[in-house]
Amino acid sequence: MKKMDKGYKKSLSFLFQWIIISISAGIVGSVMVAFFTSIVSRSSSFILSTTIPIPLWTISGALICGLIFYKISPTASGDGIPSYIKGVLDNNGVYSFRETFSKFAATAIALITLSNGGMLGPAGRVSAGLSSKAAGFLMRTGFMKENRRTAAICGMSAAVGAIFNSPVGGGIFAVEVLQRANMRYTDLFPAVLSSSVAVYIFNFFPMENPLFFSAPVGIFEKSLMFPILVTSLGAAYMGRLYTMYYDYISSIFRKGNRQKIILKLFIGALTASSLVFLFSPEMAGNIKGLAEALFAGEVFPLKSFFSSFPVPVV
Repeated sequence: MKKMDKGYKKSLSFLFQWIIISISAGIVGSVMVAFFTSIVSRSSSFILSTTIPIPLWTISGALICGLIFYKISPTASGDGIPSYIKGVLDNNGVYSFRETFSKFAATAIALITLSNGGMLGPAGRVSAGLSSKAAGFLMRTGFMKENRRTAAICGMSAAVGAIFNSPVGGGIFAVEVLQRANMRYTDLFPAVLSSSVAVYIFNFFPMENPLFFSAPVGIFEKSLMFPILVTSLGAAYMGRLYTMYYDYISSIFRKGNRQKIILKLFIGALTASSLVFLFSPEMAGNIKGLAEALFAGEVFPLKSFFSSFPVPVV
């Protein structure tokens, strides 16, 4: 009976700590996504209203990141998801605050200047780092035991959940990318809880979810089920090809990461922004608009020369 009481109390202790970590990480993750979403919206409107070409904005953003923040922490220049995985698996969820700060600042600058970069990986990595740091503070005060690994996972799941408006999917993603064949309950439960908290909190912010859009009426009719199935399978294979291509390009940029980083950022930003400026300036930082146009069967606004080209070709 005493053993059962001890086990019960231990389980309650774990549950209490998980709840504290999940709520804290949910708040951090939702605020992080809200901040990045806000600056993307505001900066896009401002930059597109000026006469300064978009490539000049992106070049300036790349130079600021390379000359300042990547000098402060060279490891902050890597991808967000691999950095998160490495921190959890190799360092038990402990991250350098300098790297976390530099990743946050560089991401903000990149998004503000419409540079070639996304929100998911960096927002998740920063959220994981801040959540882990908060857990470390609580450990020093004696409020909880070693739980920085769990806090880091909850930070990533919170950001993913807020971005995709997916309470369960966000939690599964944060755990699945660590070890697909052996997802542990002690990781999965707090991750899903944190993701759910983040989705709930994010809905209170005065902005739309960055990847939320309404599907047209009638899209799920029975006659469309087979085409949807075929399209889904095709998209899965195309996604696999994309990840292989992305890994290849990333490996090129990772070689000699600390050497010629400014040149790599300059060339990458110039190429990406020039292509966007050539086809349609409104595509810069506007993934949601492109998705909405495709689902509605509309053509995303392109410059007149390319207006006759099919959108997938462009």
